[in-house]
Amino acid sequence: MIFDNNSIQMVFARKSQFRETFSRAHASRAGNLAAFNLTHGFRARPPGATANAIRITASIKVSLSPGETFKDWANWTINFVQICEIVQQKLHYSGMRKTDGQIVMSANVPPALPHAIHLDSSPGTAPFVSNEVAKFDQATSRITAIMGDHPMSWFPIGEINRESNKINWLIQAQDFRRFSTVFTAREPGGKFHYLAHINWELFYGGRVTHISGYQPRFDAAISTRLTDKPFKLGKPTASKLQTLLGNPGPP
Repeated sequence: MIFDNNSIQMVFARKSQFRETFSRAHASRAGNLAAFNLTHGFRARPPGATANAIRITASIKVSLSPGETFKDWANWTINFVQICEIVQQKLHYSGMRKTDGQIVMSANVPPALPHAIHLDSSPGTAPFVSNEVAKFDQATSRITAIMGDHPMSWFPIGEINRESNKINWLIQAQDFRRFSTVFTAREPGGKFHYLAHINWELFYGGRVTHISGYQPRFDAAISTRLTDKPFKLGKPTASKLQTLLGNPGPP
């Protein structure tokens, strides 16, 4: 398979571009959990997603190598390899009384999180984001792949303080992640060709207040930033990603 790298197109799209009502971030109390999410397709119980909040589309023109037929392409995989770096995940809990104490967790550092950089996949789709099959348009000789995502996080509303043996309640949470989504072709023999990539970031931050009966209430000032950069040809160049790109798999 011969790739025309000059023909690559790669687009990052938010659902807010299609439905304005989904443009704001949302925090929801789901049982005893605080959940940060991007609203669109969020399921509260149990926390999860029923629809993607972002979509990435990539395409490239291809042609046959000497001696190849279209049937040979069936053994190639055109998909996305996505790497996630958890930059910060900080939780602050406090007791209702001063003597109940406080807990501050930095969940993005060892030993809580041994590997801050990891392959963003699942056992059923690894090393790719999903099992979506790329489509080939014979009229234009273009292969197109599409993926969706809805990064979210949820935390316990309360934690037991081991020093005071009292419940401390969540009062603030921050979750900052960086993603590299790589448009990828894998040969039948397993060799990876990283065609292009997009880097994007997601930040969640919010405060929680607790009213009578210890029922949590999310403040209106929930901060969310979802930013993306223009796509670049080839694989990401950051040195900290190279080991994982060389062998995309679990740590």
